[in-house]
Amino acid sequence: MKFKLGSLSLKSNVILAPLERVSDVGFRRLCFQNGAALTWTEMVYASDFSKGRPSAVDLVDTHDPDTLTGCQFLVDRTTAKDNWGVDTLHRALEALEHGANTDKPEWKNIVAIDLNFGCPSPNLRKRGAGPSQLRRRSKILNLFEALSKWKTTTSLGNIQAVGAKIRLGLNKVEQKYKVYIPVAEAAATA
Repeated sequence: MKFKLGSLSLKSNVILAPLERVSDVGFRRLCFQNGAALTWTEMVYASDFSKGRPSAVDLVDTHDPDTLTGCQFLVDRTTAKDNWGVDTLHRALEALEHGANTDKPEWKNIVAIDLNFGCPSPNLRKRGAGPSQLRRRSKILNLFEALSKWKTTTSLGNIQAVGAKIRLGLNKVEQKYKVYIPVAEAAATA
């Protein structure tokens, strides 16, 4: 049975999660060769990526066109001028597209974009990122609207899916109130 993610047909339902300090091009290739249908770059800070910081740009090491790879961005409110992060996401997506069309043609190998709403790091939560965003329905909707619009207008025709990494909540109260539902609803429209 084929597994679908957006318009992307995958050979199995095994997807390699973005793993910080692990998901480099070699590791992703090994996982893909051993059954992972889709792999992800490490989590990339959208603000740092949009500024061309090598620590972020180097994480998008998509030199292997045979390994299906998506790029995961983390958007936080501390770097956003609009307090939503849409401007930061726009700049990161523009940088991705510009790089793919100029000095980083390997970025054309990216088949999906993922927003990180799942990393439970206390440092990220203080910045209003990761699962802290789960309670901000309008912010999530704005981010997915921007991502969805970009997907339909980008010159990178290989982007076949957009989505999010989420948690069911940081604690039992958040799990009880299903704070993840807005993310799922927003992603379904993207």
